[in-house]
Amino acid sequence: MFDFRKNHILQAIVVVIVIWLVVTLKAVLIIFFIAFLVATVLHPVVSWLKKHHFPTGLAVLIPIVGLLVLAALVVYLIAPQIANEATSFGNKIPGYVHDLKHNGINLHIDTKSIRSVLQNHFGTISSAVISATKTAVEVVVGVISIIVISLYWLGSYERVRETIVSYFPAGGRARASDIWSRVERKLVSWVAAQVLLSIAVGLLVWIGALVIGLPFAGILGLISGLLEIIPTLGPIASAIPGVLLALTISWQTAVAAVIMYLIVHQLENHLLAPWLLGRTVRLSPIIVIFALLTGAVLYGILGALLAVPVALVISAFVDSYRDGKPKLKLGAKLFGRQSTQKD
Repeated sequence: MFDFRKNHILQAIVVVIVIWLVVTLKAVLIIFFIAFLVATVLHPVVSWLKKHHFPTGLAVLIPIVGLLVLAALVVYLIAPQIANEATSFGNKIPGYVHDLKHNGINLHIDTKSIRSVLQNHFGTISSAVISATKTAVEVVVGVISIIVISLYWLGSYERVRETIVSYFPAGGRARASDIWSRVERKLVSWVAAQVLLSIAVGLLVWIGALVIGLPFAGILGLISGLLEIIPTLGPIASAIPGVLLALTISWQTAVAAVIMYLIVHQLENHLLAPWLLGRTVRLSPIIVIFALLTGAVLYGILGALLAVPVALVISAFVDSYRDGKPKLKLGAKLFGRQSTQKD
């Protein structure tokens, strides 16, 4: 009988095909992975609503609509203040650049060079508008696709899971079900923890900036909260705007800003992150950096943002095999006696 596991040439061909698909179909893979992430995170809510006798359609719509309404409410509440600060900040950039130069930091900003670079990159203003419009359309289509796929996935989540696991040999179904359960736990824990971490860090930076007298505290807090999504590198990058802004005031303020960012991120690393993430989603910093760089090379900014969830999915595979034989009851619930066979 043909044994795929012993045919190394065929294995190599399959690996090459998979890599080719990953590179070629990257836009499609990103959309489906984000939809899978959304469906996995919202599935516990949908299950809870179903248990309380909500119809499937309504149980699926409530969390999706709730997320959209929450996002719209947050934008409605903070967007005006952020927009005002951003406008004021933009108007004061020339003065800040002058102050930085006065304090001995020359950024070598040449508006003619910037204009030349932009013109060489976009060609003309019309091509820039066309490029921006195309990008906006792609983003809108991608968001709509993610919402639609997530709705369908949530509506038949258990059935999709059972179908995918059923394609594995009978002896491997318990393992596949165990991996899927680990992926669910890791992704749900990571998303919940990441949202709370971003909010906490954003608020701490906002309060800290107000305390030391930095202007545009709201923008600095928002930058820190958003960049918190990118682990390890994000917190470092988020401190740069605040320190540069502090340098336009005085070197004492800059020192205070550095200390403030250090305190915030020490609280994050040693208190907030261990408490929120725990052992469920902890990854080595080396693995995180490798995942970020790989994601950025393959898929750009989106790849960097999705690098950690992908690494968590891979870690679920590793953890399942490292912990030995999976609990048979996971597969038995879905496939009865067949799942009790040896892995």
